[in-house]
Amino acid sequence: MSSRLLLIAIAVMLALSVPVVGCQPQAEEPPATQETSPPPETETVPEPAGEATISATDQPGATASVTVDRAVAPEGGWLVVHLNNDGKPGPRIGLVQLKPGENTAVQVPLEMDGKELTDELITAVHMDTGQQGEFEFDPEKFEAAMEAAPEGQEPDMKKIIDPPYFVGGMEAATMFSVK
Repeated sequence: MSSRLLLIAIAVMLALSVPVVGCQPQAEEPPATQETSPPPETETVPEPAGEATISATDQPGATASVTVDRAVAPEGGWLVVHLNNDGKPGPRIGLVQLKPGENTAVQVPLEMDGKELTDELITAVHMDTGQQGEFEFDPEKFEAAMEAAPEGQEPDMKKIIDPPYFVGGMEAATMFSVK
């Protein structure tokens, strides 16, 4: 009988030591933590500096060059100086290329080629949409597009190469005095 008692005791001990599924409290696993790695580095491309703008102050006595205080060309372009033709841009007498974004204290040499300097000059910011680095603006095509545009609306520039920037239906241009 002792061997039978020994077997029962062993069986009871085994039964008590084996956990019964669902009766034992489960230890809570800590929530999985995700390691976040920084996003891969990307090349940062400068964003355009907003809308095209231009400002120039009066420059009495300027004859060989003028300085435009500030010109913003969102995607780069051209700074063009014109003689004043009754409040509209006349013949071009100055041209410099602009880098994308803000350009300050832009010196523009004046090429008069026998033209008489007007009391005021008009300067405008143009795009560079044709062959990069070559100013190809055609004033006659531009004037025709301007005349075809409804009052207060920007003209259709699809066929104009290196057109001026427009902001709110107006050309990004300004007039300043040189006399």
